[in-house]
Amino acid sequence: MNKLNVTLISCLLILTAFANCNAQTPQESPEIFVLRYLSATKDDASLPTVKFLHPEALSRFKSIMSPLFDVKTADVGTLIFGIKTRVQYDALTPEDVYVKFLDYFYRTNPGLREIITDSELNVLGSVSEGELVHVLYRMKIKSGPVTGEQVEIVTIKKNGSGWGAMLSADYEGLIENIIRKPEPKPSTPKRKRS
Repeated sequence: MNKLNVTLISCLLILTAFANCNAQTPQESPEIFVLRYLSATKDDASLPTVKFLHPEALSRFKSIMSPLFDVKTADVGTLIFGIKTRVQYDALTPEDVYVKFLDYFYRTNPGLREIITDSELNVLGSVSEGELVHVLYRMKIKSGPVTGEQVEIVTIKKNGSGWGAMLSADYEGLIENIIRKPEPKPSTPKRKRS
């Protein structure tokens, strides 16, 4: 399994897991919160809700996805969200955008749920940085012929009396790669040999 696939699975696991969490206890530690979300992701094979993503992360997610409705990429936006115009996209809530994207991603990547379910996940520790907490965990993927191991970081931020997941830079980069369509290379005229 290449690093991009492991990173993609890790990023989706992070967002999916936070979206699956049950109500938080007021004084829950970052490590317990992340442990609960990792467990929830492995246990819940349904399309998640987004109630435990941080509102800032949801707004950023919608902002990152909005270029899909530019002229060059509108067909991709229609494929993912089932709508055709920027006006329709703008009317969606950030939560709707996230759920539609995740639904599309799971439909186009069959077997991803099984890989997540079969993964072994362990929280290793955390580091505070101002209002953010970075929680380190190890993910071991063992699903049929797919194997791999990677250490990942989940960044969380206080949201009321609990926590909320933030988007990772890796995840933002993956989304930006989805929305970027390669520009056709201009053809170079062939030189005639004399």
